[in-house]
Amino acid sequence: MTTPASRNKSAPAADTDRMQVAQLLADAAASGQLPMTEYEQRLSKAYGAKTYDELDRLSADLPGTMTTGRRGGPCRPAPSTLLMAIMSGFERRGRWNVPKKLTTFALWGGGVVDLRYADFTSPEVYIRSYSIMGGQTILVPPEVNVELHGHGVMGTFDHLDTERGLPGAPIVKVRGFSLWGKVAVKRKKRKAG
Repeated sequence: MTTPASRNKSAPAADTDRMQVAQLLADAAASGQLPMTEYEQRLSKAYGAKTYDELDRLSADLPGTMTTGRRGGPCRPAPSTLLMAIMSGFERRGRWNVPKKLTTFALWGGGVVDLRYADFTSPEVYIRSYSIMGGQTILVPPEVNVELHGHGVMGTFDHLDTERGLPGAPIVKVRGFSLWGKVAVKRKKRKAG
């Protein structure tokens, strides 16, 4: 079988290629084909991969690996999403497609956005987070890069530690404010399982 010109193994890999391999690895971990520690190791290598060859080596032993895939194709982010809690709560956990733009709002309520097991559909994610007399927590895995710019007025907009994610991993940009409330962004490892 010959490799198409678009799949020159030494050609630079695009962000969409890295995200496709990351999703393939997540599928394998979710179905029990990869232990969590191996998943995290391969995921780190996938985000740091420079060429198609490096990506192919990370996923060659997994079912669903593309042999003539659409490499370097356009990124198709999930649609923009609004999560709202008014005197209630919201939770987004487990396996889900992270949109390029996500807005969260809590008024006398609370919410959790857990990105640890989610599939990123864009290399950059913009989260607008607003809390008024409520609280929100955004959980990010260790490899993801985070930029925070928010303000608390008689409340808090917690700023994450200075620890950085991995080069090539998605960037989550969190903006917003809290009024008599709280927005907390925390790094948290995935549970071994």
